[in-house]
Amino acid sequence: MSLSKKLRIVDSAALALVAGALGVSALVYPRLPDRVATHFDAHGVADGFSPKALGAFLLPVIAAAVWGFVRFYPRLLRGDARAGALASPLAEVALMVVAFFVALHVVVLDVALSGASSGGRGLGLVLSLFSVALGLVMPKLRRNGVAGIRTSATLASDETWARTHRFGGAVLVVGGVVGLFGAARGLVVVPVVALVLASLAAVVYSYLIRPKASRP
Repeated sequence: MSLSKKLRIVDSAALALVAGALGVSALVYPRLPDRVATHFDAHGVADGFSPKALGAFLLPVIAAAVWGFVRFYPRLLRGDARAGALASPLAEVALMVVAFFVALHVVVLDVALSGASSGGRGLGLVLSLFSVALGLVMPKLRRNGVAGIRTSATLASDETWARTHRFGGAVLVVGGVVGLFGAARGLVVVPVVALVLASLAAVVYSYLIRPKASRP
């Protein structure tokens, strides 16, 4: 399969997810309550609400906007940033992010339609799977100006970028697996903390391994 055909398939899948999410929202819109839960605390309990129109369509719109940014912004870049972006699987990253937002949207709609006060298990599952997916794609990213662990250390060195993203990918996968156990018990705080700690660990690691010549 040619690269261009693969990109078309991946992009079509991302747009199909957005269209599907919007379609489902339109279908169930009459059944939604006037206020839809759009924010949840660390235990997955709804603690923030928005008007029905916003709750029904916000996340799919955000997903579409992020997809557009990831897929088209690299065309505005120049030099190494552009080359690194084009060499990275940004179409897959965009699809993964779209899937993340659409999955969150499904949880929001489920909570709204069921009248439940908590979406803990669903939110935890989505965050954990996203962490695993992100960890698997991390090592494939090349130094670029769009996606990845973009610290002053990683952006200054291809070697530091590569090593950081291999390490970051590994800890994100581990964090996602740990998060799955928490999600199974309805503890959304576990995948949240695991994702944050894994991300922070990768950032700290990038500075620890940067070449000595580049250190202040």
